[in-house]
Amino acid sequence: MKLKSFPVLLYLFSSALSGFALPNVNTVARQVDERYNRLRTLEADFTEIYQGSGTERTESGRLWLKKPGKMRWEYRSPEEKLFIGDGRDGWLYLPVEKQVRKSSMKRLNDLRSPLAFLLGQTKLEKELTGLS
Repeated sequence: MKLKSFPVLLYLFSSALSGFALPNVNTVARQVDERYNRLRTLEADFTEIYQGSGTERTESGRLWLKKPGKMRWEYRSPEEKLFIGDGRDGWLYLPVEKQVRKSSMKRLNDLRSPLAFLLGQTKLEKELTGLS
């Protein structure tokens, strides 16, 4: 008698779970975009890991972002440096060299980077087009 009711229970259980289907990638990306588009400022600790040419470099510090395009990166490790951007230009101060380098932000921006997303310069939903 128990074996006869098992298929019925299995059917009911699977039917109940179908209501808990996972949202698709585009839905989640749209929700993340909506949340981050409401942000105007962000302050966080960061760690950057660069890999290339057979080497790896890790840097960390604190960052402040303010839309549109303003940022301050205080690197603490492995050596101190400061990057400030106003949306148009960026300045990198290297205390060891006692020197400031100025660059156009357009030359520095990688529009596919997480930073571009946080500054509202790209949409996660657009970057994930075609995934499901």
